Amino acid sequence: MLKRTIRVVELFTQTGDWGEVRRVVFDQNIFQSNKPATINADYSEIKRRLITLSPAALHLMTHTSSDSAKYINLIAIYNIYSVFREFMSEYVYHRVQMGNRELVKQHFLIYIEELRFQHEELRHKREVSVVRAAEFIFQILRETGILNGELVTSPLLSYEMETLPELRNPETRRALLQ
Repeated sequence: MLKRTIRVVELFTQTGDWGEVRRVVFDQNIFQSNKPATINADYSEIKRRLITLSPAALHLMTHTSSDSAKYINLIAIYNIYSVFREFMSEYVYHRVQMGNRELVKQHFLIYIEELRFQHEELRHKREVSVVRAAEFIFQILRETGILNGELVTSPLLSYEMETLPELRNPETRRALLQ
């Protein structure tokens, strides 16, 4: 959804009004979908992520390379999905620091099993939900280039990204393997 996300950011930076952005997305069929429910679901998810970003990150997202835009989008995803951010900043970061760059879905499933002992709400998650979450996470890691096959690659962040307030958070920096 990166292209859609960037288009929504462009509209928001032009208008400064989420209501107007939503109207344009629907009226002009920006997402090129025939199903209003799909447009609504995608727009809602994109907006939910974007409102977690600083104005500087939103501005940079439309004025930078596609790789940097992917990483800014990934930060927004981390902001919404704390289990994903924690998996990356704790489990994956420490594996990479120890020189082990192999990462497969089974690692996420093991991580969740460990968390189930600490968090009551995770004990009741259905296995199919956990497997879908793993698929979501690994798809995002492949799309951003952090996962190449079964090997983790630390992203090279642009100089402009280094100044973003989001990267002052050590957990976010570790989740980006920095």
